[in-house]
Amino acid sequence: RTLTRVCFICDQQFPNKVFESHLSAHEDELDSLKFSNDTRDACKTGCKLCGKEMYLTRMRGHTKDKHHISITDYKLKFSLQGFEIIDKIFHRCALCSDIMLLDSDTIATHLNKHDITHKAYNDKYMNMMVATRVNSTGEDRKPRTNNIAEKVDKPKKVCPNQSKSNEKDDIMDIYRQIYLQEKFDQPAVSTPEIKV
Repeated sequence: RTLTRVCFICDQQFPNKVFESHLSAHEDELDSLKFSNDTRDACKTGCKLCGKEMYLTRMRGHTKDKHHISITDYKLKFSLQGFEIIDKIFHRCALCSDIMLLDSDTIATHLNKHDITHKAYNDKYMNMMVATRVNSTGEDRKPRTNNIAEKVDKPKKVCPNQSKSNEKDDIMDIYRQIYLQEKFDQPAVSTPEIKV
């Protein structure tokens, strides 16, 4: 069995051994390609079952959650080698300059040839997308950005002698800092004194 790859520019399938030479045939087209390091620009596709437009990376979860079908069965049902991409956006690897689709899974697969984790690569070279959230009054809040200079403070240690409600407040505060990467102005909670 011959291993093949699909050219991300012309969507033709080629054996791995001739793929690089084929890619060089597109050299004069490279100037017209759209490149980005911002995940908000990532490639999108449309679900063939419901028509919803989404990022390629979301298709696996979407087909399972919304249509109760695995991504493998979805691809078999529609005879897909890959997804039909609505607008091709490309990413140039910051480590080796290889060109690939701007798609989290594609980048993760490519990073296997480098000595870096996907998270470390994203932190150093990518602008990460974060969905717009709604605050308690129903207004859209600005999406947060993954600014490397704005690192979240390390969570405070919870002392075993604190009260249960104080521990719960601290845990929620830690959760917000880690998962929501935001800081809240909260009134200070006094720690009850414990007499021995």
